[in-house]
Amino acid sequence: MNHGSESFEEFLQWRESIDNAPRPVRDAFERLTRQDPSPSQVAMNGISHYLAGRPDVPCAMLGVISHDWVGLTFEDVPELSAPWVQDEVDPKSWRIAHRDIADLDAAEGWSPQLLGLYSPGNNPENGEAVLYSTQSFRSLGLLGEERFVQAVMIGHVLQKAYETWNDDELLILVGYGELGEKIKIGTREVHPPGNVLTFDQFEEITPALLEDYSATIYWWGSDSTSLDRFEQVRGPRTGLVMDSHDERAAFFADEGQGRAALEPQCFSFDIHLTYGDDTKWKFIEVLWAYFQEDQEQALAGVTDESFDDFLSSLPADTAPADEETEEAGGLSPEGSAALAGSPTAQVELGEFQLSLLGEPEVRTRSTPLLGKAADAVALLHLRGGKMPVKELSECIWPGKETEGNTARQRRSRLKAAITEHVEVEADADSWTVPELSTDHQQILQALASPARYEPSALIEALEAIQPPLTGCAAWATDYRQTMTTELVERLESLPADLDAAVQDAAREALERVNAA
Repeated sequence: MNHGSESFEEFLQWRESIDNAPRPVRDAFERLTRQDPSPSQVAMNGISHYLAGRPDVPCAMLGVISHDWVGLTFEDVPELSAPWVQDEVDPKSWRIAHRDIADLDAAEGWSPQLLGLYSPGNNPENGEAVLYSTQSFRSLGLLGEERFVQAVMIGHVLQKAYETWNDDELLILVGYGELGEKIKIGTREVHPPGNVLTFDQFEEITPALLEDYSATIYWWGSDSTSLDRFEQVRGPRTGLVMDSHDERAAFFADEGQGRAALEPQCFSFDIHLTYGDDTKWKFIEVLWAYFQEDQEQALAGVTDESFDDFLSSLPADTAPADEETEEAGGLSPEGSAALAGSPTAQVELGEFQLSLLGEPEVRTRSTPLLGKAADAVALLHLRGGKMPVKELSECIWPGKETEGNTARQRRSRLKAAITEHVEVEADADSWTVPELSTDHQQILQALASPARYEPSALIEALEAIQPPLTGCAAWATDYRQTMTTELVERLESLPADLDAAVQDAAREALERVNAA
């Protein structure tokens, strides 16, 4: 049994040992703990920092992360205002667009109102991540084959650990044995050391431990008495996940093929499962073996295939993949493929760095930059790469002050977000960004010489055309009109002898642009 907080000195020693470990161990650690945050995680982090300054807002119990917005259902009706939008049917439910989250006032630390809220899976109809609070609903059981139960009891702890807005939540593992210690080691840098606790027996958990902390207990080896025993010690914000089914508790029921139902709510979803042969879990085994000072065993864990192939099999993002692959403004994945795609050998379209069609996106990294930070990069680009910082503020945050501490903090957060994707040269008076290639310019070039491209490449590029600068503030009006005129002129001047499918795609693109 191991519980209590770890000393910071022990953590630093362990962290230094990873830095000095053989390459496979270091690379495993890098891929597990230092991935770029997904747009959904950035959005939830922003909401958490905002709610940290709003102690009057109740806790969130359910939610949805869409490609364009986040929706939350609170335990009681909150007092929120624009840019939050209240649901017309349920007054407890509100939503906010991803692009508006960066404009929220941010406080220090994580919000207690979101602790316990995590994504157990995705809506199979549209890929949206569903959110469920283990603390608001108190207790949750599992109903299914042993393999399903094990995959949930492992995978959902890891899901919580990787969701940074849950950093302040205690994850208490009961009955996990050595498996619990492996999870502690594998999540040591993504979840604060000391916030993953392991116990052999449930009776070792005292009410005093739960009284002042938000916590979720994961109980492996629970039975028909577990819920009653939990009620005797639970704190005001304590949740329980059991590997058994109790009719008094909500539960996830295995429906097969990676799908589960939340009962008794009768909601079916694609559930996140982590099996022992999952690539991420294999890496945790590697780190555990190295932690046990058994380097031979650590390296043996990757001898069945080359380590580079092993690394390439890992997803780049721990968030649900389909959450980020749908169109979120700008080019869809299919449109991106077209621009990097398969023109004839005479000419190639390169990958672009800035999407101006649809909502602006900066695509210099694997995870795009969205929202007001992307809007600012688009504005700077269209202004020749440089503009006065106060004028930039007026454009991005119309009607808000451009001087004073609040304005400086707002710009500081914006600049921090941008510099993760694009270098920003800033002084007291202006910001400057380097020249960036854009989807708009590349498509205009392709439409100017359509005969040089295969019909399939032209069709995919045409299907990627969206109204420019969607959702941007008033600063974009003149630019939008100019870019729209350029697109319309090129589309209307396409040769009449092009392939019929290309002409159909051009007409549809023209309709989309003109309808905006």
